[in-house]
Amino acid sequence: MMYADHNVVHKTKNMKKLAVNFTIALIGIVIWNSLRSEVVTVATATNFLPTIRVLEQDFESKTKLDVEIRSASSGVLFAQISRGMQIDIFLSADEERVDQLIRLGFGKEKSSFVYAIGRLALWFPTTKPVLTKLNIEQAKSGLAKSKRIGMANEKVAPYGLAAIKTVSALNLPNKDTKIIRAENIGQTYALASSGNVDAAFIAMSQIKNGLKNGSYWEVDSTLHPPINQKVILLSKGEENPGARLFFQFLRSESAQRRIRDAGYKTPENSIALEKLALSSQQKLL
Repeated sequence: MMYADHNVVHKTKNMKKLAVNFTIALIGIVIWNSLRSEVVTVATATNFLPTIRVLEQDFESKTKLDVEIRSASSGVLFAQISRGMQIDIFLSADEERVDQLIRLGFGKEKSSFVYAIGRLALWFPTTKPVLTKLNIEQAKSGLAKSKRIGMANEKVAPYGLAAIKTVSALNLPNKDTKIIRAENIGQTYALASSGNVDAAFIAMSQIKNGLKNGSYWEVDSTLHPPINQKVILLSKGEENPGARLFFQFLRSESAQRRIRDAGYKTPENSIALEKLALSSQQKLL
């Protein structure tokens, strides 16, 4: 009768175990390298730029992945993406542009959601050292006295559309001769802060982003269409593991909390969306 050498069997098992461990490690290295080699390119509406910068830092600190951000008005970004600009994720200031991209085949409906609800504000940039909150009557009086009123171009910027609807609802006299249009909400803010307009319709997120002087009125949301800001993971991003991870991160409770802290509202069901899955993902990295 022949007996197997115990030492040989033991060595064979160890070699198989080492081979399995090596394979698992190799798979982890491949996954990590595939993520590291792909920069996540994000296009965002101007109003959301300060907030996405904060989210970028949170995400990069958790994953060590790089995020590249471009910003402009939603209309300009939509046109650029439609003409072939290579972007993974598009954060629009409205729903319409994202829905149009879906119809044009640049992404899927299931890869989009409302990430924030914008809040419009009217700012009077005076030299008052303390930022003062106004009521609607004070705001209407201030608008009536203003010779120049800044707002984003309503043809390309959702906040501009909300502003023009608000002005119409308030029945402001001679409004057409008073309005100075900027390309986006960032330029509108610049017009006001530089003294080129007497009042400006900007985002509440800009008010909350360290603004200390002047007075403001948070516009009643019933005076304009809702500013539902929608994000989409574009077709290019579907092929980028890092982009898919960032898109998932935007739906997380921690990201949604950051968005509310920045001066936005979020959909009631946003907190019920997927929990941040970075911890489980990182086990593979």
